[in-house]
Amino acid sequence: MFAELVINVEAPLIGTFHYSVPSDLRRQLRIGQLVEVEFGRRLAQGIIIAFDDEAPVEETKPIISLVDESPVLMWWQIELGQWMSEVYMAPLNSCLRLMLPPGLTRWSDITIDLNPYWDGEGRLTDIQQEIVTLLRTHGDLRGRQLQRALSKEAKQKKGAWKTAVSQLNKRDIIRKASVLDPPSARPKQIRTAELIAGPERVQTAVLQLGRKNKQADILAYLLQSDDPLPQETAVLAATNATDKHLQQLVDNGLIRRVVNSQQSLVLSPQSSSGSQQSTITLAVNAAHVVRYVVQLRQATSYHQILTLLAAEARPVNTSNIYAQFNVNISHLRKLAKLDLIRFGSEEVWRDPLADRDFMPAQAPLLTADQARAWGRLKVHMLEKEEADEPGSPASSFLLHGVTGSGKTEIYMRAIALALARGQQAIVLVPEIALTPQTVRRFAARFPGRVAVLHSRLTAGERYDTWRRARQGLFDIVVGPRSALFTPFPHLGVIVLDEEHDASYKQTPPVPPPYYHARETAVTLSSILNATLIMGSATPDLVTYHKAQSGRYHLLELPKRVMGHKQRLESQAHRLQIQNHYRHHSADPDDAL
Repeated sequence: MFAELVINVEAPLIGTFHYSVPSDLRRQLRIGQLVEVEFGRRLAQGIIIAFDDEAPVEETKPIISLVDESPVLMWWQIELGQWMSEVYMAPLNSCLRLMLPPGLTRWSDITIDLNPYWDGEGRLTDIQQEIVTLLRTHGDLRGRQLQRALSKEAKQKKGAWKTAVSQLNKRDIIRKASVLDPPSARPKQIRTAELIAGPERVQTAVLQLGRKNKQADILAYLLQSDDPLPQETAVLAATNATDKHLQQLVDNGLIRRVVNSQQSLVLSPQSSSGSQQSTITLAVNAAHVVRYVVQLRQATSYHQILTLLAAEARPVNTSNIYAQFNVNISHLRKLAKLDLIRFGSEEVWRDPLADRDFMPAQAPLLTADQARAWGRLKVHMLEKEEADEPGSPASSFLLHGVTGSGKTEIYMRAIALALARGQQAIVLVPEIALTPQTVRRFAARFPGRVAVLHSRLTAGERYDTWRRARQGLFDIVVGPRSALFTPFPHLGVIVLDEEHDASYKQTPPVPPPYYHARETAVTLSSILNATLIMGSATPDLVTYHKAQSGRYHLLELPKRVMGHKQRLESQAHRLQIQNHYRHHSADPDDAL
């Protein structure tokens, strides 16, 4: 059994490569998975795109290991990447890399160290001597680390340091091995703290935490004693306290001294001597005693932490504890040492929209033009669901509507229908600058179901958005052309707003493939039998011609929604703006 791989290296590679599948991996491997292989003399990652019973070459290398059990690419992404490679004459590995999140790829490198058995004999060139000196000074180095550490003179000679490393390796002066760099993006883990002690144990611990204090010792003894009226002498002996400590507690109204089990007397210096024997009892309830003990021991921080963890009854982010109570790790470590809490870790999503609130919005009433356009689109989507044949009937729509005609509402209705059928949607905008306002509108209509994806996010945020999409944890993504490759498991609608915009074409200095998002979206909608809606007030001539000739469905919104005209007129009147440029038209709507 052989696997056909696309090797994920920095260099552009047109073709694919076959590797044999070891017997212990045969039941684990699937199309779309990422594996580790030997490519030439170095390690590399490869993506499985097919399996074959025979290989087109006589000798093949085995797959070394499986990087991730979950496929990093879906079947439709592989098919789309192959189409892009053929149409745009681009390397297949470059096309498929568009669909991987930044930071997932591990590039090949080498590790270099001095051979401990080298006797130091033999002549070395200047650059060889520099490499040996660096290894003696710094120890083991990666290839990239060594290159950065070399002098300017050594770097100026292109490829000279690599040649020198190879020569030193052949002479057994150094040792080198191929390795893969660690991924730059990983799941984010936070440290958590969780209460593991029961209520009784917590209360006992609270009474002892903090600084030593004799008054606190007395109160803790009385609260925990099985004897409701212990002898004064027993209390003093157990706590190693003095009459002075008792008197302070009496003065503060926290304890009482009882004589003959009936009379309550104020403690005096003479009362502890002579024939009278006194007993001690608490004068306040247990909660008040605990608060006073915590105050005496200056253990408020510990008490707050334990109270919070008891109330939450689940692991809590330690950063939240630090911020809320102005404590630090030493407080938690002490509680953990007493087996009151335990540390843990928890994965959290890096979501750029997590801390933003969006006011929910209801769907407005449609105008006559909107109702007509939506009616045609809805019928098509329902009929297409029944047909369930990819690419037939035509699934691409041009929504030609003037500015302010309500195109976005048509997008939202189509997406709502797709979501009701368990599908997801991609909304493309021409520029990153337009993303926030589009996100606000869609997040208000579909709260908690929208994500954003663009190049200004951190690598971790993009990595987590990619993972959440793959798991189906949100239903709508908004972003520029790169968002088209979001790995939704059940993509149903693609929206291309302002489809005429030139920014949908990838151009230099961005590396290839130089694809057009509109053409790619048309192909993707055909592969998945999804609905593509291209909206514009000034559509691209090619798109408009295809709509006129019947290759695309044409929907038109010729008039603005009335609300837009009223706002424009009222603002112009309020600001006393003079109309210096008049539109020569008898139609007041057209003139506006």
